[in-house]
Amino acid sequence: MDVELLVVGAHNGAKLRNDILACKDKGPVILIEPIPYLFAQLESTFKGVPNVFPLQACISPTSGPQEFFAPKPEANTVAGWGDQLGSLRADHAVQHSPDFKEHVEKIEVLGISFQDLIDRFSITRLNYLFTDTEGYDCILLQTFPFLKLRPKVITFEFKHADGTFTVGKNLALLLLRLEAFEYTVKVVDSENLRAFSRF
Repeated sequence: MDVELLVVGAHNGAKLRNDILACKDKGPVILIEPIPYLFAQLESTFKGVPNVFPLQACISPTSGPQEFFAPKPEANTVAGWGDQLGSLRADHAVQHSPDFKEHVEKIEVLGISFQDLIDRFSITRLNYLFTDTEGYDCILLQTFPFLKLRPKVITFEFKHADGTFTVGKNLALLLLRLEAFEYTVKVVDSENLRAFSRF
């Protein structure tokens, strides 16, 4: 399958809705979201939309059940973006504000590695990979099988690469890996970087 867009951490789809709808006319779009109530909203938003494939799971280094720390819907009473703080990191939301402590619960979700996701959908080409995994982007992208599949463009959140609001060796290792696979990396904003394949 030639995939136009893969979104890891799709939330309810609202933030990237226009991009998703534009991309689906060029090729399949796969949307990954593990939190049940957000996935239900995501699925409802794109129900009946051709070429859009939501999957309730989280990308993880290895496939199998994963402990995931999910904000409850009322997390938005602490901050309007509270429900965006779901993470494989236990303390990620609380590091933003201690007030999130009562509004995050540990749940078990399906984890799937990048390699197994590629195999599941028989992906042979990927134009655009977008990740927003609240502290795990740089770790997960180091597990991407670039020898098998090389996305043309990758956008990822870097500001929590080595802990909440902390960057360090995880970001450095990913940048070195991207350079080894012939990517040019540019700054998008204070949270995100974008890598362009030179291959």
